[in-house]
Amino acid sequence: MNKNTFYLITIVALLIANVILLVLHFRPPNRLNNAPKNIVIDRLKFDEQQIQKYEDLIVEHRKIVVANNNQINIFKNNLYQELNKSSDSLKINDLAENIAKLEKKALIINFRHFEDIKKICKPNQKERFESLVGDLAEIFSKKHLPKRRNN
Repeated sequence: MNKNTFYLITIVALLIANVILLVLHFRPPNRLNNAPKNIVIDRLKFDEQQIQKYEDLIVEHRKIVVANNNQINIFKNNLYQELNKSSDSLKINDLAENIAKLEKKALIINFRHFEDIKKICKPNQKERFESLVGDLAEIFSKKHLPKRRNN
């Protein structure tokens, strides 16, 4: 092999390596493996039957959360519409109180959801659940949740 062939092969190999590194660098992270759902399943070591129950809980939980969030958004929209009117302090306060009640309800909905998750744990998983509880705020923080699309 002469020097020119060697250099050509080396340059092509380096170009291919650079392209691969660029693709890997700019590829969005795989959120499925780090999704809160998968973290819970992994940390609690759920079996297939528990996973199915958990997925059913998630479906039901999401319905309740969406309904509550829709109510919150209605009150928020009504509150912001007050910017176009002569600001009625009583109405603004009433709307803000309704939003606060629904936000409180959202916290309770989430709390009850985790109580339901605890109920599907087997006795040998209770300790894992207790450990998980300490990390719930971090696991379900905005940085772990998939970004919402604006449609």
